[in-house]
Amino acid sequence: RGGCRLRLEPRPEGQRAEHALNGECFAKLKEGYKGAARELNARLFLLLQRYATLFGPRSSEGRGWQLATPPGAMAQLGADFGVGFECFASPMNRRHARFCSAFADTDAPFGSSGNFFSVARSGGLRGVRSAEQSAG
Repeated sequence: RGGCRLRLEPRPEGQRAEHALNGECFAKLKEGYKGAARELNARLFLLLQRYATLFGPRSSEGRGWQLATPPGAMAQLGADFGVGFECFASPMNRRHARFCSAFADTDAPFGSSGNFFSVARSGGLRGVRSAEQSAG
C-alpha cells in the first residue's frame, strides 16, 4: 500500500527499466526529497538504478555491502549520547534526516550530505571524533 513503480520508457535493450518501492520506503524518500516536485520520479529512478546496479536488482542481493547499526542500537545512541547523524547510510536505510551516503549526485536530492570522506575532509563534520582522538 502506498508504494510506487517507476518505469523507463522506451525500455533500453537488455537493461533494467523498472523499480518498485514499498509504501514505507517511498514515504521516507518523499519526506527527505529537496528537489523540484516535477523531477521526483526521475530522481527516484536514478537513485534506485544506481543502488540496483551496485547491489543487485533483487532485495536479497548485496545485503552484506551495507552494515547498518540495528534500529534499537541507533535509538539508544540517540537517547544516551544525542547521536542524530549517520556517517554511512543511504536515502533508503537512513534513520536520521542528516546522513552521509555513497553517492552525492543521486543521494543529495534525498537529504544526503554527500560522501562521508569528502564531507569529513572539508571540515563539515564537527563533533565527530575518531577512536584515536577519544582515547587521547
